[in-house]
Amino acid sequence: MEQSDIPVFIGTGNDNQPVTTKITSINFVRLLNSIKIVPTKETPIHIFGLLSRQGALEAYECEGSMTSAAIIAFIDDFLASRTQRTAIVLDNAPIHKSYEFQEAMNRWKEKDLFIFFLPT
Repeated sequence: MEQSDIPVFIGTGNDNQPVTTKITSINFVRLLNSIKIVPTKETPIHIFGLLSRQGALEAYECEGSMTSAAIIAFIDDFLASRTQRTAIVLDNAPIHKSYEFQEAMNRWKEKDLFIFFLPT
């Protein structure tokens, strides 16, 4: 399967059937064929993804509520494989603004990982 033929699940349609699309020019890291997320009301699944300028995706899955602690753990894991200065751009979700997250940002700066936020 070529990169341009990788199907990626993007949600459910009006009939609650999975909807997929093909993504081109993206090199998925640790991803062979597709990402499939089947949402249920019982156990919500959240994905935190980091996409490089070269198109490499690093994705982390969280069952249940996404918390500051989960995001910090995901970024810590991501940082462990980094060897160069890195910037991450995030939205202004409350979990990205918590005290614990702000403390982690200070620690990450020392390791050349910088967090920026989208304008509000």
